[in-house]
Amino acid sequence: MADELAEETQAINSIFGKNTLQRTEEPDIYIFSIPSPEALPTLRISFPPTYPEAQPQILGTQTSAGGKGQGTRIVQLARDVLAQVYIPGTVVLFDLAEELGQMLSKERERQERSGSELESSEVYLHHHGADGPTEQAQKHEEGKDPGDALQISRIAPEPPSSYLHRAGQKKSGGTTTMYHCILYFHHIYSKNKIRHLHELSQTYNLTGIMKTTRPGFLYAQTLPGTEGGSMTSVKDSLEAFVKEIKQMRWQEVHLKSLGPITEAVPGPGNKASSQGQEVKKRPGFEQVEKMSELGSWMHERQLGDILKEGVGR
Repeated sequence: MADELAEETQAINSIFGKNTLQRTEEPDIYIFSIPSPEALPTLRISFPPTYPEAQPQILGTQTSAGGKGQGTRIVQLARDVLAQVYIPGTVVLFDLAEELGQMLSKERERQERSGSELESSEVYLHHHGADGPTEQAQKHEEGKDPGDALQISRIAPEPPSSYLHRAGQKKSGGTTTMYHCILYFHHIYSKNKIRHLHELSQTYNLTGIMKTTRPGFLYAQTLPGTEGGSMTSVKDSLEAFVKEIKQMRWQEVHLKSLGPITEAVPGPGNKASSQGQEVKKRPGFEQVEKMSELGSWMHERQLGDILKEGVGR
């Protein structure tokens, strides 16, 4: 167990933050901080000597956060998720962090939506009353300039975006904006699919890295095309690549991120090196099997923050 758990700890801390999984003075007991932007209770996890052949156990909380009963709810939720994602013989912490993070994020979005709807209802009742507009609201409407409504109607709302990375598309000084994406897979085991993904990197003129086994990841980055490297051609090329991947048969595949490459900004754990900053000029994907290898590759190229978004933080 020691080697596999040590490697898993290194990978988890490399991706989600250095204190995500911490060993305690008690044998085989670790403290797990759920990757989330909000303060959450930390969990105590016990790893049996035969892990990952045997399932780890969530003992309870180490620290508390949130309202009353939050700790009990998080512990039960984590136990349910662990029971669903654990496969004997396979390390499980990454899947636990991924699933827990996504579930809590969706729950937070639902609460924010509910709060927004309640606030809108209260505002409406304040101005209109239960039986219609109040006298004050009527006077306010009568005093409005009709031209105001026309002016507002001409302002187009910002279109929604499904991308995690949104930035202006621009081309200056003859340099084309390149694009990149991250895809998440339940697993990548099939040799035929792996070979086809490598072939697609050549077809669509892409470079990047692919992590096989479970879970599977693919980071793809466009290279200047033969058509002059226009913004349209490189973006369309990446979107066509993603579309073709989604048309293949997978147990699970998600587009986690797709957007223009912005100037790298060093962050915690992003240790740039001359080799890491060097851009690969030829198409093709590097292939790895371990999360630690994927994390190292991404961090060397100052892509650590993008990787965190890709895994659902």
